[in-house]
Amino acid sequence: MSPSYADTTDKLAEDVYFYLDFNMRMKLARKGLLPQVTQLEFDQVSDCSTAEWKSMLLKGHCVITGDHFNKKTPKEGLLVTKQLHSLKMKPGSKFAVHVNIFKELGQQMESIGESLDETRQLVLLLGNLTDE
Repeated sequence: MSPSYADTTDKLAEDVYFYLDFNMRMKLARKGLLPQVTQLEFDQVSDCSTAEWKSMLLKGHCVITGDHFNKKTPKEGLLVTKQLHSLKMKPGSKFAVHVNIFKELGQQMESIGESLDETRQLVLLLGNLTDE
């Protein structure tokens, strides 16, 4: 006897839930926010009532909700591309700060599915520098 459609969809939904849960836990672990979100009981090592703990918890929840609501739409790709092309280094600012902003925009481009090869990255980065 073959499994029914309802059993199949329940199994599929269950598999997708665990896949999404695992991916979110890995993302939070990479950002160092997993203990704040997953810890349910109070322990003596980390005081859950401190402002630092609460801010890290909020950051963790923001990552979860942001990942849930960010869609990989063409409009999102257009907005990130526009930000990347309109990025200009402010006079008197440090080069490292500009490179970090550029890297974040590059990661956003990759997260929506558009890759930036090294040549394009170099052209955009050099085009965004000031004359100083």
